[in-house]
Amino acid sequence: MASQIDVPPQTRATRAESKADATTAAALEIIESEAAARIAKTERLKAARLAAPAPDAEPAKQKRAAKKKTVAR
Repeated sequence: MASQIDVPPQTRATRAESKADATTAAALEIIESEAAARIAKTERLKAARLAAPAPDAEPAKQKRAAKKKTVAR
């Protein structure tokens, strides 16, 4: 015989919880819209980079910065 689990009745959210839920929902909406915009921008820039002609010349090698002399004290 299977035993039943007693589930407490649903309780109403307090005023603070309701405000917190509204704030969380608004924050998640903003975060998701920013993430979607970021992904769209990345895809657009990648497509533009792939469509651009490849550069003919090799990139110039960077020179190392000269070491600074330190004075012993």
